[in-house]
Amino acid sequence: MAWVNEATLNWTPAGGEQLVFFSPIVDISGEQNVYLTDQDVVFKKYNIDTNIYTTLANLNYSSVGVTGTNPLRFNRTLAVSPDGTKIACLSDGQMYPGTALQRTGGGRRVEIYNIAGNSWAASKQTDFLINTYTTYGRALVWVDEDTLWVWCVEGYSSASQVNVWLFAGKCVKYTISTDTWTPYTNTFWILGRADTAPYEWFGYASPTAIKADGSVVWLGAAGSTTTSGGASTYSSYTVATDAYAGTTLNIDPSTSIFCHTYDRDKLWFFRVLTTCRQGYVLISDGSLNYDAVEENTSRDTGYGRLFGVSDALTYFIARARLNAPQLMSTPATPITFIPKVFII
Repeated sequence: MAWVNEATLNWTPAGGEQLVFFSPIVDISGEQNVYLTDQDVVFKKYNIDTNIYTTLANLNYSSVGVTGTNPLRFNRTLAVSPDGTKIACLSDGQMYPGTALQRTGGGRRVEIYNIAGNSWAASKQTDFLINTYTTYGRALVWVDEDTLWVWCVEGYSSASQVNVWLFAGKCVKYTISTDTWTPYTNTFWILGRADTAPYEWFGYASPTAIKADGSVVWLGAAGSTTTSGGASTYSSYTVATDAYAGTTLNIDPSTSIFCHTYDRDKLWFFRVLTTCRQGYVLISDGSLNYDAVEENTSRDTGYGRLFGVSDALTYFIARARLNAPQLMSTPATPITFIPKVFII
């Protein structure tokens, strides 16, 4: 099935590159729907079958302040809870007030949306430090209805290696009912930024996923965000031992990078320099599954990173064009798997 146009966005998304963040596609009364937000407070539901937008309650906190000309400082992908009643995302975007090359940012809070009540509730700000610096959330995943793991990063880097500033991070537990952040001891290098021109970011946190038994949490980290590409890596966090590990995926081609896509048991990536087709790492066995989505030959600037997918991989919707109509969707075609299994 070919990609088709969706209704033109009925608002101008805020933030660098006018990003639109998607939830997974959910079935509501037999129709396919997706929730949308930007880097400000706008929140919408879009019915893919009827092409109708519904404006919902605004978020409490904006994220625009961290973007400037570099939207990599924030990730607001919408995560649907396991029971389908709530949506979580990072919010209250801020940036550490340090030297530009050595500072980063992200969300200081998690916001939870109650679907039935059409209302948002915000957590308190992160109340723990990493290496004495303010902490920012970069990606999150639901453990159960009351618990999330949030990948966080220090706001300022004081360590460098081979002309790259390194930013330490942690996978931190957030408990909704008690509004509690629980950081553990160990850290890992979540992010890097070249300290020579063109000052590229490396390892930017995009999607996250969790093993079915809750024992290991994964983070997809993009390589270079410029046209030079760069092999993507993922980091894993083993809960019982508070231990991190990093693995280079060697996606073919090596210039594929991870997407802003929430899927609790998959890390999605796309072929940034060629077809832009998306594939994923399946968390259960670590297999690489290429070209799970049909190529969109009508795409233009920025396509590939921003999209939503149904849990059964039966439907996809993406920010496919810079100008109207910006969104396109496609029913799933038979997936051509080219698995590459590695131990995780």
